[in-house]
Amino acid sequence: MIKNFKVRIYPNEEQQTLIEKTFGCKRYLHNFMLNLKQKLYKFYGISLNYNNMSKILTELKKHKLWLKKVDKCSLQECLKDLDFAYERYFNGLGFPKFKSKRGKNTYRTNCNLHLDQENKKIRIPKVGWIKFRDKTDFSGLTKINNITISKTPSGKYFASISAEVDITAFAKTKKNCGVDLGLKDFCILNDGIKFENPRFFVNNQRRLKLLQQSLSRKVKDSKNYEKARIKLAKFHEYIANCRKNYLHKISIFLVRNYDIICTETLQVKKMLMGNDNAKNISDVSWYEFVRQLEYKCLWYGKILSKIDTFYPSSQLCSNCGYRNYALRGNTSIREWTCPECGKHHDRDINAATNILNKGLALL
Repeated sequence: MIKNFKVRIYPNEEQQTLIEKTFGCKRYLHNFMLNLKQKLYKFYGISLNYNNMSKILTELKKHKLWLKKVDKCSLQECLKDLDFAYERYFNGLGFPKFKSKRGKNTYRTNCNLHLDQENKKIRIPKVGWIKFRDKTDFSGLTKINNITISKTPSGKYFASISAEVDITAFAKTKKNCGVDLGLKDFCILNDGIKFENPRFFVNNQRRLKLLQQSLSRKVKDSKNYEKARIKLAKFHEYIANCRKNYLHKISIFLVRNYDIICTETLQVKKMLMGNDNAKNISDVSWYEFVRQLEYKCLWYGKILSKIDTFYPSSQLCSNCGYRNYALRGNTSIREWTCPECGKHHDRDINAATNILNKGLALL
């Protein structure tokens, strides 16, 4: 099983300089090859694949000697990423874009990698041994496939280690659950368990506003501007980390305690368009939560069943199947009584029960 471990690394000044040079070389190579591919196809109808770009890179290094000073594997991985980006474009996704220095700074390497767990060090080509700090248990790790070095806007460095790991599946509990996702409560289970919605972004907007105002008053590219920018970036990271931590706790709780997890499929992008609750929907991060459930169920031997997007789980009576059209588009009704069988329902628990029944039926 392939698993990623993300750890924070602490390179010294010399190592930071080399990492920054690698970021720059990768960015230059990506933009150079993307521009070349566009022009060759536009004027001559020639399409470059990975092998062609690799040969061009060999010749390019003879003229751009500074390309030889960085890890060669990172440049090869850059060409593979660009080739894969074109494949995704032909499959209906967006066209590859040119990279900016102010964008996301990362590079990936896959040769001469070593991990010293006892001394908390990791060895990366050209850069050497770097200290890292993390509480992650690397037990079961058999082989390191690649490592991605990244830098956050606040100036922190991270290494994402992709490795083959022997993962022990969780014990079977013989319990199943349906999960209804919401805004009032983050998620509700059919057995009545509710997880509150912390609203990390909404509740921190005042502090965020003050930091943004402070940044706007600074002279751009001055030292004070850079200090204010880092403060703002760190606060954004704080909000994102709080949210991720909360999602990980809930997702691992579900995977640990239930064998089959049934959830709804939400089209979050469409829900954000022209919606008064767009900020709250974006803050709650449903897509990331379901993504975590997917890979954790795969790791630990559990089953995730996703029902259809348009299944009316909130409108159906879980007891007799009667459909209450008064609930369609009306989120103010939190409880209702079925006119057919007389059963009283909590809207969210009833929806979670319907999701569980539908998800089990699909299996």
